[in-house]
Amino acid sequence: GGSAVLPQNDGVFDSVPTLTAVSAVCRIFAGERKSNDSLRKGMRHLDAELPSWAPRKTNFYYWYYGTYAMYHAEGKKWDRWNQAMKDALLPNQRKGACEDGSWDPVGEWCRGGGRVYATAINVLTLEIYYRYKRANHAAVPPTPRAVKKKPRRG
Repeated sequence: GGSAVLPQNDGVFDSVPTLTAVSAVCRIFAGERKSNDSLRKGMRHLDAELPSWAPRKTNFYYWYYGTYAMYHAEGKKWDRWNQAMKDALLPNQRKGACEDGSWDPVGEWCRGGGRVYATAINVLTLEIYYRYKRANHAAVPPTPRAVKKKPRRG
């Protein structure tokens, strides 16, 4: 529950489950199975708060960790999240002039990091599935096969 917020924003941005997204990623990397109730509950929260380029809803930090978590969720939740994320980011990338390829610093954490932060984290978000393999905690790990020892020749 809760969200990561900057005090100087004075409630300008609506709360999104930012720390839920961070927690989900940490749980996945700690080896928690996707079938775990706590992790599934977190994923449902993220699925209910899809990325949207809208006043008071744009939070690139949340989108980064949400994308990272939902990428591991796979299936319909991932498909919905990924489409919403691309729909939010791609049309809002600047075209032309000195700002070409960047994003405007409109999100909650952009007051501290500006255009450089907005662009860096959005690029990282868009390439998550190119940079990382999915954690394979969903299935029961295979039982190691016995290794047959070759007889010694002597």
